Amino acid sequence: MKRLADMGIAFRDFPPTAIYKNGTITVAPPYEGAIVRFDKDGNEPTRQSPLYTGPIKTKDYEQYRFRVFFNETSASPAVKVEKLPVATWNTAKAEVLTISENISEHVDKKGIWYLNFNPTDDGANGIIKNASLFENDKLLQTYSDEKTLKSKPRLRFLIENYNEKNTYRLDFSVENREEKNLRQM
Repeated sequence: MKRLADMGIAFRDFPPTAIYKNGTITVAPPYEGAIVRFDKDGNEPTRQSPLYTGPIKTKDYEQYRFRVFFNETSASPAVKVEKLPVATWNTAKAEVLTISENISEHVDKKGIWYLNFNPTDDGANGIIKNASLFENDKLLQTYSDEKTLKSKPRLRFLIENYNEKNTYRLDFSVENREEKNLRQM
């Protein structure tokens, strides 16, 4: 990149990766020595924004944006903080899977939470059924409608009385409608 800059060629820098887990945002720069700056109010970071120097403790991770700055003219796109997947499964076989996951480490405040299903292959031919959220084994909310994986469904759950001592669980069924031939390379 220094060579490109020295040649006067404009380029876009590589963005960092920002992950939220257990009340902490951790940023991985795209390369050694990258200058990462952040904004905690939902705005795009500028060269005057605070410098990221280590993990950030917060429960308002949704507002944070991070960006790499190489020099006065080159910067990366701003990125939002990501949350790690709650569950993953293989869609290679035609079958119905019932998945139950403790999501207590993912839920850390009251409010509206979204459950997104993101298939990793374009040929996802399955459905999500009976997605339910439990607090201490008591049903808080359920979606009984079937949603296709191809549509990348997003379900909205409300947690009104969050308590860090409670246990939160997500149960749902996935029906893979057709078998896929797996190919190894």
